[in-house]
Amino acid sequence: MTLMQEILENTDYPKTSISSVFYFIDYLLHLPEDLTKRLYSNISPILQKEASSMLFSEKYGESPTLAEAFAFERKEAEEKGKLEGKLEALRSLAKTLINKNYSDEKIMELTNLSVEEVGALRNK
Repeated sequence: MTLMQEILENTDYPKTSISSVFYFIDYLLHLPEDLTKRLYSNISPILQKEASSMLFSEKYGESPTLAEAFAFERKEAEEKGKLEGKLEALRSLAKTLINKNYSDEKIMELTNLSVEEVGALRNK
């Protein structure tokens, strides 16, 4: 992991060298899932300095280990997006219920939103 961090942080290495090192590491070992997650958590701050993991991938190429790390990142982003979508739908429902003069308690019961969220929506 230290080697990967050094390579990613040092911008003097050419693209082909970086890609070659990642493929060499993958050739030597296949990381189990728990170590892949640990690797991702260690290099994630470095990857986030890039505009996106897709730009990083296009710039350096994806070795299997990096592909797994990017897959974890995409999965987390998808799950976060799905959750945000569900919350937005519940907020929209709550707004409709507010407009129909439902009580805060009934809205919380139907949407599972917190008292603070319902109050904030009512005050808008």
